Amino acid sequence: MHVLFVCHANMCRSALAEGMAKKLADERSLPEKILFRSSGLAAEPGRGA
Repeated sequence: MHVLFVCHANMCRSALAEGMAKKLADERSLPEKILFRSSGLAAEPGRGA
């Protein structure tokens, strides 16, 4: 399963949501087949979270 969090620039909201989802999945021992990613609609290369 792939889960993609999207916001405007991928600098805060979607990156935070990705990190929180990964942590919660790990704490609950969810299957490692779940892949969490984040992206931004207007993200600029080199300006990561």
